[in-house]
Amino acid sequence: MDIFFDSNYYIGLVNKLDSTYLQSIILSNRLKKEPYKPIISNLVFLEVVTVISQRVGRKTSIKTGESLKNNAGIIKIYDELEEKTWDIFKKIQQKDVSFVDCSTLVLLKEKKIEKLVTFDTHFKKFSKQFRFSVIS
Repeated sequence: MDIFFDSNYYIGLVNKLDSTYLQSIILSNRLKKEPYKPIISNLVFLEVVTVISQRVGRKTSIKTGESLKNNAGIIKIYDELEEKTWDIFKKIQQKDVSFVDCSTLVLLKEKKIEKLVTFDTHFKKFSKQFRFSVIS
């Protein structure tokens, strides 16, 4: 089963000072009990390595990035997917929904991925429309 992962999960796993640290550790242990394929986008990858580099350090950022490159399927957002992301971004009025969040919505729908790991509560509002369930 494919599961899409939001950046806050990976950031929480490696940053002990992050508000999602404990949730990420607990969820990681839960997820180990079931086979799944982690999926992210290139935009989530960029967000993860940038935030970890800034908040934890470059060495940890590189280690996390290498792990993601070796273990997660990374879907590239470009051309048509970027345009669809832009269209959704323009329609959503909530200021806490980022362009990266909109790209996640597009990928969930386009790639028919039914599960999303995230701690961002605003995703639950879109779960019916984009046909996915939130794991947190």
